[in-house]
Amino acid sequence: MDKLLEMLTLDSYKLVAFVLEYIVIFMAICADLSAGLHKARKEGKARTSFGFRKTLEKINQYYSVALFLSFIDILQMYLVGGLMDQLGLKLFAFPIVTFIGTIYICIIEYKSIKEKRDVKENARIEEVTRLLSSILKDEKNVTAVENLIDTLKKIKDVND
Repeated sequence: MDKLLEMLTLDSYKLVAFVLEYIVIFMAICADLSAGLHKARKEGKARTSFGFRKTLEKINQYYSVALFLSFIDILQMYLVGGLMDQLGLKLFAFPIVTFIGTIYICIIEYKSIKEKRDVKENARIEEVTRLLSSILKDEKNVTAVENLIDTLKKIKDVND
């Protein structure tokens, strides 16, 4: 019975460590969202669903990575624990891989908060430019883009 209580106590701190790491990730995402909303409000820019959608995508991506890292940690803690039992040693098992991933995510979010909006917009413009140049390399695509532009102009003229 004492061995079971000892195992539960040891495993509960691991669970608490995992939960805390997931909470830290969520707090970092919330800080970035809050900073983004504050910057948009300060600059008088509209807060659109695009930004909120990006936040949801970020939550999905970060928690997918955290879950994967957690599985690695569970494996490594199980293996280290088994090895230590075999050798008769007491070693502190900690979800270190998830911890490192959490630190990395926090650094990314910190950089995102500190980044200027212009840098982000310039990166998006460069991405669109690269996409357009790859589309326009093909002669058929050039004709299709010209037709699309003409159609959009006609629609705009009708609506005006």
